[in-house]
Amino acid sequence: MEGHPSAWRDRDPRPVSRPRLILAEVTADEGGRTRVQVVLKHAGRQHIGQAAGMEDELCLTAEATLSAVEQVARRPGHFHLIGVRRIQAFDAPAVLVSIRTTDQRSLRLLGCVPAETDLVGSVARGVLKATNRLVERLVAEADGL
Repeated sequence: MEGHPSAWRDRDPRPVSRPRLILAEVTADEGGRTRVQVVLKHAGRQHIGQAAGMEDELCLTAEATLSAVEQVARRPGHFHLIGVRRIQAFDAPAVLVSIRTTDQRSLRLLGCVPAETDLVGSVARGVLKATNRLVERLVAEADGL
């Protein structure tokens, strides 16, 4: 991975009410430190989440995506990553993301998406699958709807 950035870009121009993944990019520096940037689009605005460290790039991707999701929901620190796991779902590879909310209800959220080739994009989409319904409600509450 070192020296070879990987990226996923959305090319779908349709408007959506849920956050949409625009970019998930992973780079590694010479010292082995991994940097992840995730860009979500919601209501015409871009939200950028970032994470960096020596941890696994899939966990860092999930953390960066959660950072951007929290910006959309206007709830910093509302989500906590439990873990990311690559699994074999019947005859196809998939990514499973486990998240919990940090509020008093401590909801457990799971997102699972196919992961044929692009693991970085799959992890980011898994986070969105896990959080989208709740984020829609949180945004509506913040907007007074």
